[in-house]
Amino acid sequence: MPITKLLEEFTDIFPETLLDELPPSRRVDFKLNMKPDAVSSNRGPFRLSKVEQDALDLFVAGKLKKGWIEVSDSPWVPNIYGIPKKDPTSGHQLSRSE
Repeated sequence: MPITKLLEEFTDIFPETLLDELPPSRRVDFKLNMKPDAVSSNRGPFRLSKVEQDALDLFVAGKLKKGWIEVSDSPWVPNIYGIPKKDPTSGHQLSRSE
């Protein structure tokens, strides 16, 4: 089944716009327990052009303002990166690297 057909079938589930806040807290709080000998990745950030960096800064500032993300000084980072849209000023979509 093509993805567009599947998405059309469930249009009533996905909102047109996202809320400007996180959903209420649930009874279950998830926690990741790291192995004692685990080592964090030591990779530098991706290089971005000025336009891409400005768009990313705007994207992050918007998510911080909404409370969807928070600043962290953790050495651990997820394997998630932004893929710029064709118009770099319109933001990023997130993709998960395996």
